[in-house]
Amino acid sequence: FWRQQNFVLAHTWTITPAIVTNAWISYTRLLSNRVNTPTLSLADFGSAFTPQGPKALPNLSITGYFTLGQTNSGPGFTNNYAVRDLVTWTLGRHTLQFGGEDVLDKSQKVANLINWGSFTFNGGVTRVGSQSTGLAGFGDFLLGLPSSAQQDAPASVSAVTLTSSFFLQDDLRLNRQLTVNLGLRYDIQTPPVDPANRESSFVSGQQSTVRPNAPVGLLFPGDAGISRGITPVRYSHFSPRLGFAYDPFANGKTAFRGGAGLFWGSLSEESWMASGNTIPFAIRYSFPVVSSTTGASLSNPYRGQPSGNIFPYSGNFFPVAGPIQPTSKSADSPYTVQMNLSVQHQLTNSWGISLAYVGALSRNQVYAPDLNYPGLNTNYGLAAGSSGCTTGATGTPTLTATTGNVQCRRPYQPFGTILRTESNQSSSYHSLQATVTQRMSHHLSVSGTYVWSKSLSSVGLESSGPGGTAQNYTRLRDERGRTDNDYRQMSTIGIVWQPDYYTGPQRWLKAITNGWEISPLARLRSGSPFTVMNSLDANLDGQTNDRASVVGDPNAVQRSLSQWFNTSAFVQNAVPTNGVPVNGNTPRNFLTGPAYHNVDLNLARTFPITERVKFQFRAEASNALNNPSYSNPGGTIGTATFSRVTGAGTVRQLQFGGKLSF
Repeated sequence: FWRQQNFVLAHTWTITPAIVTNAWISYTRLLSNRVNTPTLSLADFGSAFTPQGPKALPNLSITGYFTLGQTNSGPGFTNNYAVRDLVTWTLGRHTLQFGGEDVLDKSQKVANLINWGSFTFNGGVTRVGSQSTGLAGFGDFLLGLPSSAQQDAPASVSAVTLTSSFFLQDDLRLNRQLTVNLGLRYDIQTPPVDPANRESSFVSGQQSTVRPNAPVGLLFPGDAGISRGITPVRYSHFSPRLGFAYDPFANGKTAFRGGAGLFWGSLSEESWMASGNTIPFAIRYSFPVVSSTTGASLSNPYRGQPSGNIFPYSGNFFPVAGPIQPTSKSADSPYTVQMNLSVQHQLTNSWGISLAYVGALSRNQVYAPDLNYPGLNTNYGLAAGSSGCTTGATGTPTLTATTGNVQCRRPYQPFGTILRTESNQSSSYHSLQATVTQRMSHHLSVSGTYVWSKSLSSVGLESSGPGGTAQNYTRLRDERGRTDNDYRQMSTIGIVWQPDYYTGPQRWLKAITNGWEISPLARLRSGSPFTVMNSLDANLDGQTNDRASVVGDPNAVQRSLSQWFNTSAFVQNAVPTNGVPVNGNTPRNFLTGPAYHNVDLNLARTFPITERVKFQFRAEASNALNNPSYSNPGGTIGTATFSRVTGAGTVRQLQFGGKLSF
């Protein structure tokens, strides 16, 4: 469920005819909760399973048969307290505005994760000869012997942030044709702090004194150089702004407007809370002994495990090759420089046009690369035979890279992935925007826009997951490309038509023909970009987010739904056997999918019943013309859907409704 509560107290004080102050005190509370049913766990069926958190049935997957499971659950809340004051002072040709605000934000989220257990059965125990995997998997399930078993500990993270802001703005009317706007804002924002210090950072070679049993490099608030919130308070977040409005002919029909400003944002709490979702505060533990009659089972998942039963989880366990998501000490808030320059002209009393350049340059964008990315042909000082590294003496880089020794090749051996939250990426947006409008005249209003734009980013900032989908974290320069929402051309046309043309004496005819409103809305845009993926781990990093290699012209084909691009222009890099990784040379978001075009239609009529009572009838058609808007083609080489368009948007939908107003 979801619930919101708001409280606002506002006061306006006219000190003098030229000075007015407005003050606000506000409080907002958001509360949500996700619950799984039924509230039963394996323990309720006689298993030695130890649930931690609310009970739920386990996730079960039988190869070739079925998959059953629960979704993540848990409560969350946010409390926001704010005090604001704004003073407006008219002083001759100046209109001054200044003020400030203090905002205290407190939030907490509990993610139960898969604390109820997840088990996969693929026939690793009972399969005999050429017996099907599915049949053998079902046999393993009947015996309760999984091929993989996993249990999570619930994660509870909190964040408290205090932001103080001050600003000064001056609208200066230099003459009857030119007005200049000058402004400066100053923000002081504390980094989000967890009251229980469930935060971490990573500094190579430094041993934690707060948690002495932690692997070298993983640090916590209270360790040398690590403050609460991980990063220091920044006192340099100034935001200057400049704008102007110019009427060249002093007739109010033509105007040039422009502006530029720097705007500081904030690190999202999701990014900041990432460290609290991993070890040692939370754990996703995969039981190492499975597919065995003496290993994990549904009746006792902890049987035969080297660490025994670590649940209920104490919050101080560091499994070998455990993943972490620390925060960099140098992380800072992102900021954007926005720019615009436009000209507007009134053609007639009702028609107007506008042409504008709008751009944005974003810096300090948040990204979490893997600091523990596996190296090439090196065992990083492991003794021969340790952790599965069977070749090379201690400190001798003679280990041949394969997909099976990824962990052996990581620089920081106690850890798996180290996805450290940093703020060192960038993006840009540039556009030409044209608008034509007609205010309601002769029962008709029209609004049309056209946008020609380009949006680029240094890495895939929109990708899900803390680390995104980089092909190789040591070559992030190869990730620069179009953003996922880089629609090069977009257009929207909206019309409102009120055909109230009958003015005769027949009231019944007037009631039938007048009072209707017809509103079509057309939206068109070019296709969205997509990447051609390799589907194999050709660069030997343990991931399958490699890109294919381009060897020809992808557009050298008659485009169709069955073949959107030239498949022979790409090759699938095979998994090498000589230990030399291969990175695909296809750029990120290299190709463009099908265009989108849609027309919605609304029909409305208001019927007056009495002076105060009215009834409105509405008929709405989404995708009124039933035009198919196709999804992007399959972009993974080696699959049956490669270059094929197999999906489309929704078909025409009709909706009828009524509203009674009194």
